[in-house]
Amino acid sequence: LRADLLAGAGKIDEAIADLETDARIAEVAIVQIEQELPRLERSLELDLASAEQAHRNATEDLSRFLESDRQNDAKAADFTLRDAENRLRYVREELEQLKKMYRNNDLTEETEEIVLKRQQDAVDRTEFDLTQIRRNRENTLNIVLPRKESTLRQEKERTMLALAKAKNDQALSLSQKRLELEKLKLGRERSREKLAKLRHDRELMTIDA
Repeated sequence: LRADLLAGAGKIDEAIADLETDARIAEVAIVQIEQELPRLERSLELDLASAEQAHRNATEDLSRFLESDRQNDAKAADFTLRDAENRLRYVREELEQLKKMYRNNDLTEETEEIVLKRQQDAVDRTEFDLTQIRRNRENTLNIVLPRKESTLRQEKERTMLALAKAKNDQALSLSQKRLELEKLKLGRERSREKLAKLRHDRELMTIDA
């Protein structure tokens, strides 16, 4: 009987030691989560604020583009084209006027050729510039502006999804961490109760020498 009591006491002692170790580990985990919760809460608040700001910026950028920037860029492209067309008309008119003038004066043929060649070069350069400007205008109206609008719309949608995720993460992460803390505290209380019972049972098994 004495041997059985000693064996039973040994098992209880082992169980008590295990519970005490588990209790210390649980206590450390509880302290860590209690310290982590405020940091997590603040971090999630910052993430949410950043997502909200990004979404506001994207919404404003798209609205500004649709309300004014797209129209202004198109007008600028049109104005640049008209300006180039006017410049070409002017240099062509100047060339024609020079040709008429040289037909009615006494300038040498060499001087006339130099002046007319320079003016013709100016016409050629202006024609080339006009060709490039027309190409740039078509590119702006048909490629650049549509792509920019598409990019802005996609950015708005991405920021909207990121904002929804930030809100969801804030709720779920905090809820999960708080539940984890609550579970640890509940486990700690149950361990204390079990430990108290085992200690009580162990005291009852004390054998006098």
